[in-house]
Parts: sequence; structure tokens; C-alpha cells
Amino acid sequence: NIKFEFILDEGGTITDGSLLGIDGKIALIGTCDKGYADFKITSTKDGGHGASPKKVSSVDMIAKAITKLNKHPMKAYRSVPLKITLKNLAPYMKPLYKFLFVNSDILSPLLKPVLSAVNPLTNSILRTTIAFTKLEGSTAPNVIPVKASAVMNVRINAGETSSDVIHHIKKVIGKEYEIEEYNKTFEPTRISPSEGDPIFDTIKGCIKDVYHGIIVSSYPFIGATDSKHYENVSEHLYRFTPFEVDFSDSKRIHGLNERCHIDRLYLADQFFRRLIEKTCYNIDEKKDNTNNK
Repeated sequence: NIKFEFILDEGGTITDGSLLGIDGKIALIGTCDKGYADFKITSTKDGGHGASPKKVSSVDMIAKAITKLNKHPMKAYRSVPLKITLKNLAPYMKPLYKFLFVNSDILSPLLKPVLSAVNPLTNSILRTTIAFTKLEGSTAPNVIPVKASAVMNVRINAGETSSDVIHHIKKVIGKEYEIEEYNKTFEPTRISPSEGDPIFDTIKGCIKDVYHGIIVSSYPFIGATDSKHYENVSEHLYRFTPFEVDFSDSKRIHGLNERCHIDRLYLADQFFRRLIEKTCYNIDEKKDNTNNK
């Protein structure tokens, strides 16, 4: 029955604001996680020898399903936490960007396809994404498999559920496939309080203390962190990694040569020191209170 004042996990980083028409760096504090799901689709057809291929094999069917789902992604929309992000950042944008985002309710049909196409990051913020990660078929190069399958990694946008994803998959690829949960599914997390909340503003202040002149905003984190396991012990779950990351760094996440510059590591250390100073009880004050009791 212990409740924590707040929990800070990995998440949003410090990045170049030019993608949103902002001169300078922006720090993004995640107030929620996308949901996480792995689904496996399987096709079963007659197998055989590679020398006498069937007209349509299980491998062909899986290829068709992947192509269809890539061509027909889940709908793009501005979730509640994304609307808050755009509202916070709009005052710092160049005039054209500011006009587009301030009037985003009206210009939504124009903005969504542009943001979806301009960068993988902006596309991920706008929609539930499906990425194919594993393929299985024959165990021999000259054998046409009876069964072929593909595993997809799904990140569920705030406002949607895993049931919505399954419905979309079935609608796009049809009924000829078996669809199963490949790993445990986690729905999108709840949204933690942001701007105006004392705890959020304290974290925001610590960032500004270390990174002078930086713009700080809440945002919907596109990944899935361990925060989801702690929803029962705190109302304030935040995701922030105090490292400056450029677009080349983003390509190295979970990839080759993932790294951090030593100067950036120093600033991250300063952020955590500042956060501890501002959020933990003063040791001398704590001793005084104990003596008074």
C-alpha cells in the first residue's frame, strides 16, 4: 500500500525542433506509453516440392497480407496528449507551422498525410503502427511449406485498443488467416498530469536548469516503457531520457553502434542531481522534524 510521489522512466529526449518549425532544442516528457502487442498471422496451404510450385502457396498468402497491411495502415489522428503537445509548442513555431497547428482542427485532412509522410517519428505519433519483424516458412530451400507465418510488432496509439487492431487486420487481409497473440499484450497507459501540475513542472524546471533556453513540453511517448508495471503505485508516471539525440542517433536505437557522447552524459548526470535536490526531503530538515517529535 505504498504510493510513490512520481516515477521517472526512460522516454522522450532532447532533440532538434526544426522538424516542427522551431529554432532550437526541445525536450519532450512522455506522459503516456503506447500499447504493445505482438500478433502472428499464419496461412495454411498445400505444400510440395519446389520443382512443381502451386499457383498460390502459404508463402504467397503471407506476402499478400504484409503488402495489404503496409498499404492500408491504421488511421492517423491527433490523440488527446498529442493535441496538448501541439498547443504547447505552437507559440515557438515559425509563422507557417504555427498557422497550420493552431488551426489543426480545420486543417487536419491536410496535416495528417503530410506528418505521416515527412518522418517515421511523426508518423508514429499520429497512429497505431504495425511493423513486421519475423517470418517463418519452410525449413528447406526446395520445399514449399504447408504453413507460413509472419509476426508483427504493434504499438497502439492512445485512444485505441488491441481489439481495434485485430479488427483492422481482419478487415484488411480477410478471413483466410489464423491470427493469434504472440506475446502478452499491453493496452495504452493512462495519461499522467502535465503542464500546470506541480510534479510535472518540477521535472520541467530541472530540465531548464541544466539545458538553458530549452523548450519543454509533454508528449505521447511512442514506445513502451516499464512504467506500465507501476500504474498501481503512482498517479504521476513520466518518461524522459536527459540526452540530446539527433536524427542519426535515432537510427541507432536497438541497432549498431548505439552510443552517447561523454558531454551529453555529463549533462544527464546534472539533470538527475538537480531532480534529486528538488524532490527529496532536505536531510537537515528531516533530522529537525525527527528531533521535534
